[in-house]
Amino acid sequence: MKNGKMRPTARLLAAAYLAGALIFLFAGILRLGRGVYYESKGLRAEETLGLASFETISVKPLETDEPGEWYVSTDEDPQLHLKRELYLDSARLRLFQKQEGFAAVLYWKEPGQADFSQAQSVYGKETEPGCFEFDLGGKRVSELRIDPDSAGGVITRMDGFALNPESPFKTAFRFGAKQLLMLLVLPLFAAAFWLEAKALFKKEA
Repeated sequence: MKNGKMRPTARLLAAAYLAGALIFLFAGILRLGRGVYYESKGLRAEETLGLASFETISVKPLETDEPGEWYVSTDEDPQLHLKRELYLDSARLRLFQKQEGFAAVLYWKEPGQADFSQAQSVYGKETEPGCFEFDLGGKRVSELRIDPDSAGGVITRMDGFALNPESPFKTAFRFGAKQLLMLLVLPLFAAAFWLEAKALFKKEA
């Protein structure tokens, strides 16, 4: 900065970061608008489901004197399926497993889609023992599939699966590490590209 003025490169970089911030702000506003719209249509449910709400694969209910809904996985690919049209910003799975160290994965199908896809899945972030948070970023789904572990013989207590546990106003502007990294890096590339293109045009002129 000289005589109170920013250098052209600094101005360009500031403009690039401002543009990136505005794009992310616009994306958050769009996500908020979608959430409010689907909430008005009754598709953005906010409720907590138990094991009985799911169709299960490789899962056997377990009778025990302990309170709660218990089951045991019968092979290495237990699955919990929820066939229901929903708009989902996020979900929260709570469970207790007598064997620790498993990850939980949530898959989804969109309306009209025949099969699940690895591209349409998200790993749960374990915010505390037995509590997995899934951020879908706002998706309209026709079916969900939870993979709660990857082994047979795992004894589990299902403590609930919460659909949209937070309001759309809380989730709209929440971005993950990947999005924040893009916000930091992309303006640098954009500014560098502009400077290079400007120099090239000057040379040709």
